[in-house]
Order: sequence, then C-alpha cells, then structure tokens
Amino acid sequence: MFQWKKSREHLWGVASMEHNGIERDAKLLKKGLRTMIYLLGMATLALGLSLNTLTGWGVAPIISLAAVFSSVLNISYGTACAAQYVILVAAQLLLLRRNAGWMHLLQIPVSFILGFFIDFFSGFLPGPQGMAIRLLYLAFGITCTGVGACMILNMRLASSPADGFVQAVSDVTGRSRGLCKNIIDLSCAVAALVLGLVLTGEIVGIGIGTVAAVICTGRVMALFDRLTKETMCALAGVPGPGSYVAG
Repeated sequence: MFQWKKSREHLWGVASMEHNGIERDAKLLKKGLRTMIYLLGMATLALGLSLNTLTGWGVAPIISLAAVFSSVLNISYGTACAAQYVILVAAQLLLLRRNAGWMHLLQIPVSFILGFFIDFFSGFLPGPQGMAIRLLYLAFGITCTGVGACMILNMRLASSPADGFVQAVSDVTGRSRGLCKNIIDLSCAVAALVLGLVLTGEIVGIGIGTVAAVICTGRVMALFDRLTKETMCALAGVPGPGSYVAG
C-alpha cells in the first residue's frame, strides 16, 4: 500500500513538472511572438512612412518637420526622423516629470530603429514613375503606416515616440487623444509649412499625401484592429483588451 502511494505521488510529481515545462515553453513562445510582431510593426510603419515620402506628395504631419530639416541640413530623412523622435521623447519626460517611466525611455532606441528602417526602405525602394504608381505608393504607404502603428500599439511595449507624445499631451491636458492628435498634427504641419518657406523658399514635406494620411490612416487602423486585434493579442499573450496608447 505504501509502495503504491509513493509511486502515485511520484507520477503526480512527474506530471506536474511536465505541465510546468509545457506552460513555461508556451509563455516563452508567446513572448517571442510578441517581440516579433512588435519588430515587424516597426518595419511596416517605417515602410509606410518611406512610401509616403517617395511619392513626393508630402509626409505624415507629425514628422513633417523632419522632412524640412532633412532638406535644410542635407541629412537622410531617417536620421532627421530619429532626431525628431528623440526630441518628442524629451518633451514627454518634461511634460510627465515624475509620472514618466522606463517605457518612455525605451522610446529612444525605438527612435533610432525606426530611423534605420526608414533609411533602409527609402534607399531600397525605387522612386515611383507616373501618376498610377504614385497613387499605388500612397495607398500602400498609408495602409502600412496604419497596420504598423496598430501592431506596435497592440503589443503594449514601448510605443512610437509620436504616439507617446500624443498620449503625454492627453494625460497632462485631460483632453481626448483624438483631439490632441489633431491639434499636434495641425501644429506640426503649419510649422513645417512656415519653416520650409522661410528656410528653403518652398513648401517641404506638406502636400496631398499629408492630407490623405490624416484622413485615411485612422480608418486603416480601426479596420485592422477590428479584423485582427483580438486574435493577435491572444496569440502574443498580451494582457487586457486595450492598447498602450492610441494614435
């Protein structure tokens, strides 16, 4: 009887260890998948921004200042974007002060990774020839921008500095994220328009593509979230239904 009881306890122990091992492996797999989706989201977002730039019809409003400084300082657009992103991170730290955390500091390496991807795609992709190809670049660019932003946000890791800045302004002012984004987008576009005219004598970074990005990117994000968010978050083991921030 004692021998049987000891054997049963041994079997339960082995089964428990196997179960814990399987559970641990599943958690590691989900963490790996979460990281992969996050990095793929950054690459997709950068691809979208690069495609928008290559059309020559303007860039996303919140990084339109980067287009101006890229032109004036004769540096790559990715480098200018990385610099503007770091400035946006610093602005978040100033706004949030004690409420700022390590997630905000992680946006600094994110800035340089996004800048690298933007330069990579801008140098790799051919410039569009003809109206039809430009329209295709614009449509695909806006789609990639929205999809990439959703993938980053839904993994609830460090957000992109642009989204983080919008969230910080919303937190400090108590206004909705949507309203804050619209105001920031408009402010950046106006500043880029004025600086471009003053420093170069022409409009830089602002065009019909900028307007299309403002109108369509949010709709792409909403549709992509509706189709994939629940499944994506479940596969990656992301806790809770919400995103880290909303653009």
